[in-house]
Amino acid sequence: MPELQNTSIPRILKSILCSTMIFGVGLLSSCNYSNSKAPSLPSTLQQGPAKAGLGFNEIKRQILEPKCVSCHFSYREYDAVKRDLGRIIEEVQTGRMPKREQPLTPDLQSLLSEWAATGAPRDVEAPPQDPDPNETLVANWKSISNGILFPKCVLCHNPNGEAKFLDLSTRQEIFNQRERDFFGQTLLDIKNPEQSYLIAVIEDEAEPMPPTSSGMGRLSPEEIEILKEWIRLGLP
Repeated sequence: MPELQNTSIPRILKSILCSTMIFGVGLLSSCNYSNSKAPSLPSTLQQGPAKAGLGFNEIKRQILEPKCVSCHFSYREYDAVKRDLGRIIEEVQTGRMPKREQPLTPDLQSLLSEWAATGAPRDVEAPPQDPDPNETLVANWKSISNGILFPKCVLCHNPNGEAKFLDLSTRQEIFNQRERDFFGQTLLDIKNPEQSYLIAVIEDEAEPMPPTSSGMGRLSPEEIEILKEWIRLGLP
């Protein structure tokens, strides 16, 4: 019996030592992974209007073409990137991508995250990032988008916003939808702007746009008149 005990002790020690080594290796691996992992995006990306000029073409120029498309040929196309965007961001943040290039810098990671947070727009016709609050409104796209649409509409009316059924983020989208019918009214009635559905919902006393729940102020009479003039001129 003593001999059996003596021979079993080294086996027990060996088993403990192996278990400790395995645990230690796993712990080190876990630490290395944790240290190399990039900061995660917020669990819920805030939907909002895109930064001036930040559309797919800019993301493609700065990130996809130099870092991704040599392996992922489909990422030359917007639809493929939009489809895989969640996985792309996860792979970039964990350092698993790109494999053949240097990891994305924090600035490029932030740029990709910002694009995702604004709904990953295909292209953006955005106003200047810091508009002059004292600038006089005139009836053209730059002034209308800068002074009215982006501050008060595009937060929801963008391709991935709560009101994506009516995209107001680009002049082209608005122009393409100008003759859409909403409850018997044309979205934009160029001959009779005051009869436009867009004007009707802005002036609606019961459920105005922007909605009171948004916390945004209503359009002033002067802003509404400029908007009507813009419609009358054919959306210049």
